[in-house]
Amino acid sequence: MIGNFYFIFIFPYTKINYKIVNGQCEVIVKNEIRAKLEESDSFGELAILFRAPRLASVRAIVGNYF
Repeated sequence: MIGNFYFIFIFPYTKINYKIVNGQCEVIVKNEIRAKLEESDSFGELAILFRAPRLASVRAIVGNYF
């Protein structure tokens, strides 16, 4: 749903990677929009690969399917 957070910094150690099938998302760091993600983009892989905490939140801005 638009405006929902699908990946939140509060949960920094989840072992999930997401791929956007349809729609757009915003990447938010310290309450600032840093990037926009679109179809075929993915996020969450670096934290899994490096066993590092999450550094950003991702919010849906256009109808999304993951």
